[in-house]
Formats: sequence, C-alpha cells, structure tokens
Amino acid sequence: MIVSAFLASYFKDKAALIVDDDDAICQLFMKSLIEVGFLEQYLYCAKNIDDAFGEIDTYDPEIIICSLNVQGRNGLEILKKTKMAAERSPEGEKMFFVIKKSVEEDVAIQAMGEYIDEVFLKPYNAENVTKGFFSAILKYSRPVPYITIIKLAEKLIEMGKIDESIPVLEIAKTMDPRPALQCYVSGQAYEKKNDRETAIKCYVKGLRYNKFHYKCLDALYNSLIAQGKEKDAYLVLKRISTYFPLPEEKIKSLVQYAWENELLADLEEYNNSFLKQRVADYSNPDKKLITN
Repeated sequence: MIVSAFLASYFKDKAALIVDDDDAICQLFMKSLIEVGFLEQYLYCAKNIDDAFGEIDTYDPEIIICSLNVQGRNGLEILKKTKMAAERSPEGEKMFFVIKKSVEEDVAIQAMGEYIDEVFLKPYNAENVTKGFFSAILKYSRPVPYITIIKLAEKLIEMGKIDESIPVLEIAKTMDPRPALQCYVSGQAYEKKNDRETAIKCYVKGLRYNKFHYKCLDALYNSLIAQGKEKDAYLVLKRISTYFPLPEEKIKSLVQYAWENELLADLEEYNNSFLKQRVADYSNPDKKLITN
C-alpha cells in the first residue's frame, strides 16, 4: 500500500510512452500504468518507431516503455535517441524500460544494461509493473557501491583530474565480478591522457567480461578508426550491427568497406538485414569508415 501510494505520487505528473506493435500489449500496459498511478491523459502509445519519435518530439515523455522488435525495427533506436543522448544533456534524462518477449533478447539487454532502467517480463500486469518501477527508482536513489564509485571516477575525469580517477577506478574493479563498465571508463581516462593503446586494451578487456558490451564496442571502434585500423574497426562495427541499430552513415560505411574488399557474404547479409536500397547504391570510392 505504501509502495503504491509512493509510485502514484511520483508518477502523477509524468508522461509515459509505450512502443509496441501489438495493440493488446499496449492496452495491457496502459491499464497497468493507470493502476500504478499515471494519469490517462499523459499516456501515449506508438506502434512503430517513426511514430514513437514523433510522440517523443511532441510530448517529451519522461518514461519510455519499449519492445526490442517493433515491426522489424530495433527498439534500441529509441534508446539511442533518448536515454543515451541524455548522457550529453543530463537535464533531458529519461527512464527507459524494455518489454522482454523472448530469451533471444537477453544479449542486447545485457549489453545495454547501463542504459536500461528495468525489464518487464510476462505477465505485463500492474503487480509486475509496480515492482519494475519501484526497483528502477531505488537504483536512482540508492545506487550500488560499484556504480557510485564509477560515477565518482567519471566526475573526476570531467574535471580533468585524470590521475586521480585511475586509482578510484582500480577500487571499482574489485567491486564487480565482471566490471565491463569499469573497463570502459578506464579507457576513457586513458583517452584523455592521449594513451590510446592503453585505452584500447581497457576496452578489449571489458569485452572479455561482456563481449557485447555496447560502450566498450563503440569506444573500441572509434579508437581503431583514429589509429587508421580500418579492417579491425570494420569487424567491431559488424559485431555492433548484429545487435544494435546503426545510424545511416555507419550503415553506409559498413557496406562501403565490404564492397571495396569484395566481402560478398557480408554484403548479402547486410542487404537482407537492414538495407532498403541495393548494396551497390552505397558504393563511393571516397567514403571511409566513420566515427559518430
């Protein structure tokens, strides 16, 4: 009863967007959110990614609840537009929840764990929604010590106190059995010290703990590009594309590299998976693999 009253007070003025192409699931979540304490006039539903982007631009919902497969498109596109973008603009931070429908989605969920506030499992009823929201709020208000130490190190890096951040990160490494995030932040610290080789080693080590850790993959790709190691960067970008949505520019660069190097099996894979145009349409001899 106390939890329900707390959630009702917390969410009463907040807007939520549900993104799922199944009308029955949308309705289940709408009903559950109202029971949790949301006001119906602040609830929105989108059945495809483009409509979701439109709702976000129009209503700027604080809460986003999204399936990972929405009419064949990856729901993580929305995560990149909202939660991940908020890292560069903290005042716009969202809470992002995933509607899990199959075990095949576990890899993407694990890899993006730092961005996902909670995962909703079946049945999608008010009881499970309540538990999910309360768990997410607790993580914000009482983060585990590992995350607290990581955030301290990130703050030191932002302040330019790189040498002070490194021993803090060494402490964080002892607080988690699979500290992929610690490896990523350590890599960022060494990037600031212009020690890219050590940074790359940090990212690679993080990928040993979690081979699909998005932050380590993305940072490793950017570092390899900066070193001119296009073949290695291509392999990393290919791995990223397997589970995560790529911006159009990176799709073109991925295809361009495969085209120039006659990687026919890769070209067929890309053509079948995410290209609406003929692969040849992306051929451009001046195009290079690009970063963000």
